[in-house]
Amino acid sequence: MSPEPGLQLFFRPEKEDAVVDLVFVHGLGGGHLSTWSKGDTCWPRDLLKDDIPLATIYSYEYDSKIIKLAESTSRTSLGGHAQSLLNEIARARRDAAKHRPIIFVCHSLGGFGGQAKYYHNKEPHHAMLGSILKETLGVIFLGTPHRGSIKASIGRLTANAGKVLGASDKLLRALECDSDLLEQQRQSFDLIRRSLYIVCLREDLPMTGLGMIVPEISVFIDGSDVLKEAIPGSDHRTMAKFAARSEKGYTIVVDYIRSCLGMNNSAGVLEGLGRGADESAGEKEKLILETNLAVMNITNQCILLSLFSPDIDQRHATITPAHRSVVNSHKSTFDWIFAKPGPSFRDWLECESGGGLFWISGKAGSGKSTLAKFIANDPRLHRFLNRGDEGRVRPFLHAKFFFWAAGTATQRTQEGLYRTILFQILSKCPDLIRTVFPETWDLLLEAALEMYQAETVADRKLTKREDYKLTQHARRRTALCIDKLVALAGLRWPSSDLLNRTSKLFSAAASDDKGGPCMFVLIDGLDELVGSEEDFEELSAQIMAWSRLPGVKICVTSRPWTIFETTFGGAQSFRLQDLTSGDVAMYVSDSFGESPLVRVLQAANPRRVPDLHQSIVTKAEGVFLWVRLVVRSLLAGLRNGDELSVLQQRVDELPADLERLYKHMMERIPQRYWSTSSRLFTVVRLMTEAGSTPE
Repeated sequence: MSPEPGLQLFFRPEKEDAVVDLVFVHGLGGGHLSTWSKGDTCWPRDLLKDDIPLATIYSYEYDSKIIKLAESTSRTSLGGHAQSLLNEIARARRDAAKHRPIIFVCHSLGGFGGQAKYYHNKEPHHAMLGSILKETLGVIFLGTPHRGSIKASIGRLTANAGKVLGASDKLLRALECDSDLLEQQRQSFDLIRRSLYIVCLREDLPMTGLGMIVPEISVFIDGSDVLKEAIPGSDHRTMAKFAARSEKGYTIVVDYIRSCLGMNNSAGVLEGLGRGADESAGEKEKLILETNLAVMNITNQCILLSLFSPDIDQRHATITPAHRSVVNSHKSTFDWIFAKPGPSFRDWLECESGGGLFWISGKAGSGKSTLAKFIANDPRLHRFLNRGDEGRVRPFLHAKFFFWAAGTATQRTQEGLYRTILFQILSKCPDLIRTVFPETWDLLLEAALEMYQAETVADRKLTKREDYKLTQHARRRTALCIDKLVALAGLRWPSSDLLNRTSKLFSAAASDDKGGPCMFVLIDGLDELVGSEEDFEELSAQIMAWSRLPGVKICVTSRPWTIFETTFGGAQSFRLQDLTSGDVAMYVSDSFGESPLVRVLQAANPRRVPDLHQSIVTKAEGVFLWVRLVVRSLLAGLRNGDELSVLQQRVDELPADLERLYKHMMERIPQRYWSTSSRLFTVVRLMTEAGSTPE
């Protein structure tokens, strides 16, 4: 017998008024019990009620097997189910405490239901529905595909998730066709989410035979205000299922719910806020929770914004991704980095007893940055780091920095490195901000409290409505105070101060014996630091010193310069060009295999074409950039009618050294292009001298 659709009550406090409503929304193919259950345990019903005892807990049931995306007016449409959810919540909250805050916990497509609830918030005849936005404190997304990836649209990703969870084929086809609708809904949600506490949790493991259902790039919403983490040891189906409080996933989700409520924060700053004598104990408790969250969030955001730079991730985004085989889509270049046995990198990740440094050296053009991007983006990094010995309970916080000599000051200096590490790690673990910036944090907290008090008093005077509650305008006050405090504080951090703060951050992890986070930092292209020889020596020594701290792992890539050999020579390492012959062969085979002309050539010369491939692989000596340039040149020659013997001769004549290859190519630019080439080179030179780079 199918469960009755609608809002199902899991728990309501008996002796005290609830201070928050928790609403759980399942995804495609799920159910209000099955999505959240492992064995006989439904954790929102059986466990959460004891950990958040002043919460009313609901789970929303809807028929997720017949939902129609395109038919927006249908009662079985995505918008229709969202409308029903709104109505159910509005009816359930028709009591004296109807203005208590709401937190949504959504799995997979349930996250789109969590977004769609805002459609009617401005229509006057939907006053009750519109008030839900004002009362919503936060949304915790578990495995929700918020955007498409390089390989798949958002509709395809959502359909894949639905397939895993048991949705119908008809629904999956509709999802794929309605990618634009899903994307529009995400963009609409993005306009109003800034005032909400947003958490994006992703699956940690691929599904057997299906791979990673919702990749990291799709599950995470952009923004420093969004909290992001993986559920260790979970795939898309199991990431919302817990049977005991000891399970890491349960601990993570409950901690975020408590943080959203401000229950993890100190209440000592609240004296003198001026609560009214007529307010109930429940209302005062809600005020404490609200003010705790708001004041500490204002303080933390002020410091984070002082560290933020808009080009922090620009270099990472522009790096060429690893080549994926056209023959086997599950195989790509650099897959071997996580293999066991392999180049010892995986052993280093999994080793809990020692942190240390891993140095990846390589010749210019050997693919160091592409490998670094592959490591940073691959979910196996998180899995192997957090695996370790069975007793490990401390998760890893991640940061990455890609030096770029041709980039902005943030991208090519030590200051940019320190700023990026601080911002990325503190954004993921705000509790460390006070540890790293103690004096500044305390001063800002006092100012934030004073500002928040003033805005609260002003809000009280602006309304005479008897049912007015302070939580109604909490998010507006928070945003206003953040802007004011940022302008008032005008925080500036000299490079020496940032260095000290970064060292304090690593020391905090190393000294934490209470299960706090370890730290993993990936630093790419250290040789592209713009500075003196002394700067290279000092930074290399500093990185080595950080890596010796317990709980800190640092992976560095660079050219094999003597200065790095001297500093990093005793660390675990490998030379990249020694390990990439298979990757180069795959790239050459795929590149030629995609050309119809090469296939004709292969049919006519079945023995000689493989010889051409092998000569390219051998002469490349692991330098990917050399291979890309040569393959492109040979394909152009083939289109111009070059025979196989001519192609082979060109390979034999090409310089193996990358710089001489560039010179060789420039000397062979046809005379008719000399004028155009000269202008282009002049533009590039002038932009480089001006500190800018062409797109």
